[in-house]
Amino acid sequence: MTAESRPAASGRIELATFALPLVFGAAVFAPMLGNRFWRDDHGWIARAMSALREPGAFAEVAKTDFRPLPALSFMADVLMYGLEPAGYYVTNLLLHLACVALVTALGWRLSHGDRRAAMIAGLLFAGGFGHHGEAVIWISGRTGVIADLFVLAAVLAFDGHLLGRGMRHAALTVLFALLALLSKESAAVLPVLLLLVAWARAGEDGAGARARGPILAVAVLVAAHVALVFGVLRRGSGIVGGEYAFGPHAVANLLEYLARLFVPVTPSSVIVAVPAPLAGALRVAQTALMIAVPLAGAALLAGRVPRAVKLGVLWVPVTLAPYLFLTFHTITRYLYLPSVGVALLAGQLAAFLGRAPRRPVRWAAAVGLAVVLLLEAATIQVVIAARRRDQLAQDPAAMQALVEQARALGFTRR
Repeated sequence: MTAESRPAASGRIELATFALPLVFGAAVFAPMLGNRFWRDDHGWIARAMSALREPGAFAEVAKTDFRPLPALSFMADVLMYGLEPAGYYVTNLLLHLACVALVTALGWRLSHGDRRAAMIAGLLFAGGFGHHGEAVIWISGRTGVIADLFVLAAVLAFDGHLLGRGMRHAALTVLFALLALLSKESAAVLPVLLLLVAWARAGEDGAGARARGPILAVAVLVAAHVALVFGVLRRGSGIVGGEYAFGPHAVANLLEYLARLFVPVTPSSVIVAVPAPLAGALRVAQTALMIAVPLAGAALLAGRVPRAVKLGVLWVPVTLAPYLFLTFHTITRYLYLPSVGVALLAGQLAAFLGRAPRRPVRWAAAVGLAVVLLLEAATIQVVIAARRRDQLAQDPAAMQALVEQARALGFTRR
């Protein structure tokens, strides 16, 4: 029986499978609760306070972007926490842990109920593999996390529909897709992700026929959203054609992003500055990875591995696509959703290669995973500490203006 023709996982995933990834994710990112507001945070919070007093200002909370769900999250945080930064970081942490749970569940589904595959995917993503930590440790980075949460929810709902679990899952797919689009424009990749999931499930009875309706509905939603954002809301904006433009730079961006999934610091890193003596060595390592990672991905796609493994490979460039045409430097928080692909790939490979391994191989794999997780955790701590130093050194004028606005509007709690 081939991997594609194996029956779908029966029953429900055990709650214990979620426990270790969730605990690990919480432990890794908990130190950020001591950090402060940073740059764009001040603007989001100021606009959220204004919208709470003047509802007509709600459309301006996300400034030039049409992102109502992140705007609502900031308004809720203002009501609950005032100007206490720790509360805003708690929200970010809870959003990340929700994504961890969905990645764990998706790993379990794609592996036909392999608990090891689910836990490996959940653990790697929980601890920031792919160096996407800034998406979680920067309060304003939550826009992407919220969108990706609903992208993952849509993918899981769609997979449930493919497995014949009723039209309710098809409706949830469309609903979650809409919520993702209302969080960030990067969710426009959803139709392609759904096509990949349908392709991975092609061997399941009736999956192909069930896939068409939800994919078509989500594609219509995406087309309407893109027309609204770029044809109306951002029409004439300096972003289009300036900060975002089609061109060959997209190839260089893709290769650099693929390398940055596997190295914590590169010569272009912003949060953690590279010591001058190491810059040359890191440049060589990054160049090597820019060649090795695409070749490794191509080898897996050409190899005789399950489609679930190939889905993990293809997930990465598809979810990177919205960011490849940005004309400024690569940004690690944009690796949040692409990192899901790497986590899923690792879990599915473990399920595929570990069906009958020798005991030394299993022990070596377990030790290797532990080392990777420890390196992840250490990297995140360095990033959190570096951001805290930057926050302490920033100009206090923005925070003072926020405090004065809070007093004027009646949000006096700090």
